[in-house]
Amino acid sequence: GFQLSTDSTCDGECAAGYFGSSTGNTDSTCDGECDVAAGSHCPAGSTSSTGELCDAGLWSDVTGAVASCDGECDVAAGSHCPTGSTSLAGESCDAGTWSDSTGAVASCDLCAAGFFGSGLSRSGIVAP
Repeated sequence: GFQLSTDSTCDGECAAGYFGSSTGNTDSTCDGECDVAAGSHCPAGSTSSTGELCDAGLWSDVTGAVASCDGECDVAAGSHCPTGSTSLAGESCDAGTWSDSTGAVASCDLCAAGFFGSGLSRSGIVAP
């Protein structure tokens, strides 16, 4: 995703929101605008038109030439914000996991041996 100047030295990366999958680009728009799905972004230096997924703890619900994710998730207990999240509120923990944390929670914790969980909170119950 780098552009080349006339003296064959790199001037910099393709601009955020743009991608460069070919060599020999001559300006910061490289091969064109990215077209990313929700949960993704197209940072400077991208080599794919579809960009890359937002990191865990970050979210985006916008599509198109998105330069960056919208920001950190703000999840409630019982939720998390995995890689590629499309919502500020993240998504519910899966059954067998739990979380009592809030904010930019990247993942839920597995229930320990002898416990089970609905995915909502830390209230594990000892298995019979």
